[in-house]
Amino acid sequence: MSLINQMLKDIDQRQGSTNASADLQGQVRGVIHRSASPAFMHWMGGALAVTVLVAASLSYYRSVSPRASLPPMVQIPSVQTLPSPGLSTSPVVTADQAPAQPKVQPPQPTPMPETTAKLPTLASTTPQASPSDRAKKAQELVVKTEAAPSVPVAVSSKAEPSSSVSRVVSVEQRSANWYRESLTLIRQGRNTEAQGLLRKAIQEYPANHDARQLLARVLVDASQLAEAKSLLLQGLTLTPDRTEFSMALSHVLVQSNELESAIDTLQKGLPSAGNNADYHAFLAALLQRQGRHEEATQHYLTALRQAPDASNWLVGLAISLQAQNMNVGAAEAYQRAIDLGLPASLSQFAQDRLRQLGR
Repeated sequence: MSLINQMLKDIDQRQGSTNASADLQGQVRGVIHRSASPAFMHWMGGALAVTVLVAASLSYYRSVSPRASLPPMVQIPSVQTLPSPGLSTSPVVTADQAPAQPKVQPPQPTPMPETTAKLPTLASTTPQASPSDRAKKAQELVVKTEAAPSVPVAVSSKAEPSSSVSRVVSVEQRSANWYRESLTLIRQGRNTEAQGLLRKAIQEYPANHDARQLLARVLVDASQLAEAKSLLLQGLTLTPDRTEFSMALSHVLVQSNELESAIDTLQKGLPSAGNNADYHAFLAALLQRQGRHEEATQHYLTALRQAPDASNWLVGLAISLQAQNMNVGAAEAYQRAIDLGLPASLSQFAQDRLRQLGR
């Protein structure tokens, strides 16, 4: 409707008559609201198409004109003319219906001058190394690394003591392994083979006291008392305060009928024995065999303080008390031993002594 009004204004200006303009407007309005002649409709369609093309060309020209606010490197998309809704932009006009209208060519857009040079991309400015170049650089790096002088490492002379310590530890471990193997052989009744391993263990590591004591016991069982005695004496020389060696040597001496030497060995080891009940009871029994009942009584009492329910030691105490005519104390010791329980032979011995004492 705006285009029609504009056309009416142009006609009014050309004719200069207000009444004619009003009459023409009424005619135009009548044409819009009723059926128009075909010739007039074709003429109006052509005029509208020309007007639409002109407006589209102006809009395209404005859109392609350079702007200061556009950033560089922006690609300008092509502009296509969109059809106006409700109006046909390309009417079909035949030759017999109306004279051909001249085609109005839209003005060609002026190309925007390229004021900004394209920036080179990172891929074009940074040269890419070829595989052969990378291999060559890697080879050069290897050559430089191999050619670097080696830094001398100072070796401290203090490393020798640590090696000697590890050597002692390895010898001790080897000796302990032989000791464990010998235990297995003894359980299997293969004492002769066990002796060989125990000798090797002691020879390799003389401080293996368990192996020495076990070998002494095996030798005593095999009636090899002389070798057992020598072996234990060597052990006491190495460790004089080891009470196990003193007691084992005393047993060997007793079996060799060297009672005095056995008592002397035990007495030398008293400072190390302390309140060892077995040690004192063994010494008391040996003193008793020599008739040294007063000394035997003292050692029995020391042992019974540690183990008051040892019935066999009570019988030994009673014997030494009776030998000293301490019959009341002796009778009490016999009775207590019987009450606690004794082996059959020892129990009969205690009962006979009680009858002698009138109890």
